[in-house]
Amino acid sequence: MFSIKNDIKSILFCGSTDAAKPFMFEVAMHWAEEGRRVFYITSSPLTSFPAVYHDRKEPEPSAFNMIKFIYLSNYEELTKQLVDLHTHSILPSVLLIDNLHTYINDLQIKEQGNTHIAKLCALLHDSINACARIKKTKLYLCASVIMNNIKQTPYHLYFNNIWNIDSKNVENVINIELKQISGAVDSKMNRILKYKQFQDGTLILNEILETIED
Repeated sequence: MFSIKNDIKSILFCGSTDAAKPFMFEVAMHWAEEGRRVFYITSSPLTSFPAVYHDRKEPEPSAFNMIKFIYLSNYEELTKQLVDLHTHSILPSVLLIDNLHTYINDLQIKEQGNTHIAKLCALLHDSINACARIKKTKLYLCASVIMNNIKQTPYHLYFNNIWNIDSKNVENVINIELKQISGAVDSKMNRILKYKQFQDGTLILNEILETIED
C-alpha cells in the first residue's frame, strides 16, 4: 500500500476512446527533452508515433534515447516489472502506463472491480516511490484508461490530476476535448482544452476555457 511519504506527482487521462495516446506521448517527449529518464509501459508495441502538435519542433534524437519502451502483455508481467522496478541499474524519473485498463481487465485475474483497481494503483505508487527514495527526488506517474464513470472508482484517491478526454468526428476533423475533473489549483475552477486533429494526425489547440463548479 502507500508508503509513509509520497514523493510523486501523478496524472490520469480517462475517456471513452483511445484519444489519450498523443497526450501520453507528449508527456514522454516533454520529460525526455528535459533530460528525465522515462519508462513507457504499453500492452502492445507501438506501430507508429501518435499525433503531434502543429507547432512542435522535431524532437532531438537524444530525447528518444531517454525513453525506454517496455511491452508487457498482461497483469502478471506488469506486477513483476513494478516489484523489480527499484532494482534497475538506471531508474526512471517518469513512469507512464498506456491503457492501464488492459491490465485491470485481465481475464486471468479473479478479483475484479474497484478492489483490483485500488491494489494495482497502490503498487504503482509503491514502486515509483521506492525509486524516488533511492534517487532522492520527486518523480512522476502518468497513466491512461478507457472508462466513462471514473468518479465511481478509486482512481481519484491515487492520482493528483485527472483529465477526461472526449473526441468527436466532425467532417473528417476530430474534435478532442480535455476537461480537468480533479486536481485543479482552485478546487472550484476546472480547465477545458479543446483540440482539432486533422487527417494527417496534426493536433491544434483551438480553445482554452475555465469553468466554475457549483
